[in-house]
Amino acid sequence: MAIAKGIASGFPLGAVCAKAELMSRWTPTVHGTTFGGNPVSCAAALATIDTIRNEGLLDKAKKNGEYLLGRLKELKSKYKVIGDVRGVGLMIGMELIVPGTDREPNSTAAKKVLNEALSRGMLMYPCGMRSQVIRLAPPLNVTRDQIDQGLAILDESLATV
Repeated sequence: MAIAKGIASGFPLGAVCAKAELMSRWTPTVHGTTFGGNPVSCAAALATIDTIRNEGLLDKAKKNGEYLLGRLKELKSKYKVIGDVRGVGLMIGMELIVPGTDREPNSTAAKKVLNEALSRGMLMYPCGMRSQVIRLAPPLNVTRDQIDQGLAILDESLATV
């Protein structure tokens, strides 16, 4: 598995992960790197890993993700424009559809909700084949109060569609 992005809290760094059995087959120099071993990025990655462990962020992400997903499912029952909510941990997608259809993507509604939320101070991103899915990906250290504040903004934004 190749991982990057948050591994060094914004510093450029990536990693290849696999079981020891597979990785032990690689001999020195079999895999090259352009920016390998950058000491600042490596220090940032070690500090990131320490923070994740010391603050129990993976467990918090699981619990907060379940809470957020549950609350989004409540919004789904309130707004017909929400066709699906899905996710793992704090990486969640909310798919918007044309109400009354068999999940016809509604990128127009998604764009409106994104703009409404932004005008209220919350930034989210579109994704999906037709940009009909709104991606919610708060940081691992998000608090329950911050989640509730974001949900209130999302609720207000969905009400405009």
